[in-house]
Amino acid sequence: MQDDRTQKLLGEYRVIYQREGHPDWAADFNPSIPFVGKDWVPGEGILVYASAENLAGNYPNAEGTVLKTNPWDRHRAHFEEWKLDAQRTAFPSVHIQPVSDGPLQVVAAFVRTRAGLACPADLALALEVGAFANFAKFAIKSDGPNVDHASDFEKLCASLPYVQADFETLEPRFVVLPRTMLDTLKWAVERSLPGASQWAPLVNKLSLRALPATQANQRALNRLAKVDAIANHAVALETRFRAEGALWLEWLPQVRGVNEETMWRLLAEIDLAAGGRFSQ
Repeated sequence: MQDDRTQKLLGEYRVIYQREGHPDWAADFNPSIPFVGKDWVPGEGILVYASAENLAGNYPNAEGTVLKTNPWDRHRAHFEEWKLDAQRTAFPSVHIQPVSDGPLQVVAAFVRTRAGLACPADLALALEVGAFANFAKFAIKSDGPNVDHASDFEKLCASLPYVQADFETLEPRFVVLPRTMLDTLKWAVERSLPGASQWAPLVNKLSLRALPATQANQRALNRLAKVDAIANHAVALETRFRAEGALWLEWLPQVRGVNEETMWRLLAEIDLAAGGRFSQ
């Protein structure tokens, strides 16, 4: 099943890329399909989006990396390289930092648990039941640090045909994505910005399955500490899941870049965003 959907996505991405072309503002890398787990189940799997490709540092030094050797499916290729690395990191690496550092893998496991779905205790096996990608499929050309464009509707439009292919091919049960990106799309549709109306059906469908969240880095997540409803809910969630002995609790100390207290706030934000859509 995973191979069929991977092959379909590869075909669709190539067709879209040939039709739409490459944005003139984007670094010279074509978009990669999501990492699609070998045990992905349509209607059940959780699709998790990070924000955008971070290719600024790799831009001049890409030869010999998966950015060039397997550009259309580089997240899977990076994972396969990670499995062969004798000094590999604790969390499987898929060339998406919030996934490879752990926060979004914990998020995926948490959502599966709350949705009443089994989640393997082994990190690599847990990755194989999910799908992970960047929502924005292109990186802005830059000689310096990566430039985020989560709130730039015009630039996000370049990624929407690919996001639509992800959504329609994978048929996820829930979609975790950066709140800023979903808010930007909804704002553009509501205000009928140029080019927005054609994406209204996709935005509406995404909204029904979306679990919008703050981007998974410590600096962005620090703001959640100031929201009493989230802070209080985080304490209640931690108490519940530690009492239940959720298997993914063992992963929390290994997360890089986000401390445990903040991770619980991120999970609380997502839990509140579900608004009763979880079954457990």
